Order: sequence, then structure tokens, then C-alpha cells
Amino acid sequence: MRPILNRTTLCEQVASYLVKYIRENGLRPGDLMPSEFRISADLGVSRGIVREAFRSLATTGIIEVASGKKARVANLRQAALTSFMEHGLLTDQILPVEMLQVRRILEEGGARLAALHRLESDVCEMRHLMDRMRSCMQDRGAFVDYDLRLHLAIAQATKNTLYSLLTASLGEALESSIRVGMERSTSQDVEMSLQEHQDIVEAIAAGDPSMAEQAMRVHFDDAIRIVIGDESV
Repeated sequence: MRPILNRTTLCEQVASYLVKYIRENGLRPGDLMPSEFRISADLGVSRGIVREAFRSLATTGIIEVASGKKARVANLRQAALTSFMEHGLLTDQILPVEMLQVRRILEEGGARLAALHRLESDVCEMRHLMDRMRSCMQDRGAFVDYDLRLHLAIAQATKNTLYSLLTASLGEALESSIRVGMERSTSQDVEMSLQEHQDIVEAIAAGDPSMAEQAMRVHFDDAIRIVIGDESV
């Protein structure tokens, strides 16, 4: 029996139908979606409406649509989250300090998880990035690049997929604010940041979750001061 659709919101309803189809059929990343022709016939709507629904789901990262190829279930990626957060920042619906406060809470817990679950390969990558940060202390742009990469490496060490996605999206959304803050920071601020990162890495390497969490807390207290210029947050 053909599903009954409300003609006023066809695209949204087709998109909802497709999400339900993924769930009910147990599809996994990389699995093929039904063709536009099949969905059009099953639901009694035009292929244009189905194509629009596919594009909508692709934008949110639920499916992947490539020219000339069938749609597939997408792997999780942070692009949609990053876009959402950047929109909030650009339209002043989210303040940089609010995002930094949330990131601080997440990364304190993330440092604890990393200390519990890190592999030797994770520690090697963190120490490599520390060496790169140390070598470019006079180049604030490069320093920020390696800073962000180090936080991603810590996120990977947690072995928690959702945490890694959230950390990556928050870091990307805040990147411009972080760069502005670092540009106006003093040499002493940069040296302090380097030492704080070193403390975090060594606590994670030692497998000490409490010390790692505390080191990340200290780092974010100073990072918020540098980026926002407010001692009270």
C-alpha cells in the first residue's frame, strides 16, 4: 500500500521516508539507497521532489550523492556540525565565549578519556605535534595549526567517535577566533600555552586521567583569556 503524503511538504516527507527506510532496512555507511525512480513510483511523487529530498539529506550528511552515481548512506562527518556552529557564530546566535566554554567542558572530559584509552601510536603523534609547535613559536599561524591538530590527536586517542566529531567541529568553527586571539597574544602567552600542552600530553602518556583533566582545565582557563580577553569566564 502506497504511503499517504501531505502534498504541502512533499520534500520534507520524502526525506523523512528515506531516513526511516535507512533505519528499518538496517543500512550501513556505503550501502546503496533506492533509486529516484523507485522512490518516485513507491510514493507517487515526481522524481524532482525525490531529487530535492536526496539533496537535503546530503546537505545534512545523512547520504552521499555524487554526479552520475547512486546515492549511498554516508559516513559520519563533522562538516554539517561545523556549518551549523559557524552559522551560529556568524549570526551572533552563539558567542565565541559560549562555544569556548562548551569546548572546555568537553575537552576536560576528553583528556581524561584519552589518558584511559590512548595507544602508544597516539602518544607518538602527540609528541610529534608538540615538537612542531615548539619549532614554530615565532610563527603564530603555524602554531595555531599544530595546536588544533594536537587537540584532534587527543580526541582520536579517546577512541570515542562522537567526541572526535564534536571536537573537530568546534575547533574548525572557532579557528578564526583562535587565530585572532593568538595574533594579539604575547611571547609569554605562547610559551605558557606550549608548556600547558606539554603537561596535557605527558599526563595522557602517563595514563593519569585526573592529571590530564586538570592540565586541560588550566590550559582552557588561559586559552579563553587569550582568545576572548576576559579573565572572568
